[in-house]
Amino acid sequence: MRKPLLVSVMTPEELEALRERQTARAAAELEAAREKHRKRSRDYARAHPEASLARCRNWYAKNTTKRREYKRKENYGITQTEWDALFTSQGNCCGNCRSTDPGTKTHWHTDHDHVSGEVRGILCAHCNRMVGAAKDDIDILLQAVEYLKNPPARKILKCENV
Repeated sequence: MRKPLLVSVMTPEELEALRERQTARAAAELEAAREKHRKRSRDYARAHPEASLARCRNWYAKNTTKRREYKRKENYGITQTEWDALFTSQGNCCGNCRSTDPGTKTHWHTDHDHVSGEVRGILCAHCNRMVGAAKDDIDILLQAVEYLKNPPARKILKCENV
């Protein structure tokens, strides 16, 4: 004959505490398993550096889009969909000079405010360097415009086309 099941009645507080303990234990076990895997991976990489490096290079080459999307989200806080929408709203060109050439072989530059982190637009390499060289300072850029309009050499050398 079977033994009767003993059922203890738990209060809702006791049941919640039990669930929290089980969740904490499961999380600790998962973290321990992850750390064990990381240690095994590190040990293998130390023992087989050439194979490990080849595997990393292979993954890196196969996942350029995935890496770029991850970095864009990490660095600028925007998804690929948001980036695409921004670039489309700019007419698929540089947000400053309107060029359709990114200026590099591989990609456009996501321009952002280095203080607030706010994304301002998508720039070609040339405009991105220009804004960076001006240290994101509007006054420096306005001074550069004035310099181009009225170069000092024009007054000194009395040239028409300086």
